[in-house]
Amino acid sequence: MVAVGVVVAVGVGVVVVVVGAVGVAVAVAVAVGVVVVVVVAVGVAVAVGVAVAVVVAVAVGGAVVVVVGVAVGVAVAVVVAVAVGVGVVVWRQIVNATRTHVAQLIDHDHLQQGDLMRKDGTFSRPTVVIESAALYVPRERRKVRRPDGQWVPEPLKKLILTFRAKRLSFVCNTVNRKTIVQIYGPIIEDWIGKPITLYVDEKVTFGRTTTGGIRIVNTRPSEAPTDDPLDNAVDMDRARMIAEAAEFAEVDDGNP
Repeated sequence: MVAVGVVVAVGVGVVVVVVGAVGVAVAVAVAVGVVVVVVVAVGVAVAVGVAVAVVVAVAVGGAVVVVVGVAVGVAVAVVVAVAVGVGVVVWRQIVNATRTHVAQLIDHDHLQQGDLMRKDGTFSRPTVVIESAALYVPRERRKVRRPDGQWVPEPLKKLILTFRAKRLSFVCNTVNRKTIVQIYGPIIEDWIGKPITLYVDEKVTFGRTTTGGIRIVNTRPSEAPTDDPLDNAVDMDRARMIAEAAEFAEVDDGNP
């Protein structure tokens, strides 16, 4: 009976643990990566393996059932977890390699989120050196309505910054201007030659729409200025492919 119990415990334990480990591995791999997959899968394997082996051991008797069932279950679960974890992470890298930020498809003179995007779809946090700062005057100024009912050009509240060895200028809004003032003070001449670190805050909103935006870290950077030109070229071929795909989707969406 003990021999039968061992076989049953090992078989059931392995099946249950492997299924559980695969599920956990896939879920965690999508969120994080391989290392955490293994840790979580081992924990799940131990818990489930112990539970299954103990239940069978009580039914057929024999402490060896617990030891063998848990050992085999954990070993198989770890192997499966690693394999699935690696597979999912590789799949993520393949998918992310084709990610395109909309700004990478539009010719532009000012730094945009897409210029900070890496090939894998994540954003860099580059340190740049301020070369100049001036009042930003857009080509077309929107008009706003005053309390007395008159329409007047909106106030100019933004600055235009240029960075050392970078082609693209940066439109510095009120939030980012206050950050620079917090770091280097309100005198613009004191900003020249000073480094700042940029990052993309994907929670930035414009009105009620979440658009994301470039922000400045509110501390003096310790990192050396980046060598990255921060000037992602417009990929015209890819832009055309995406436009054609979007046009096809509009035509073939089932609507008349």
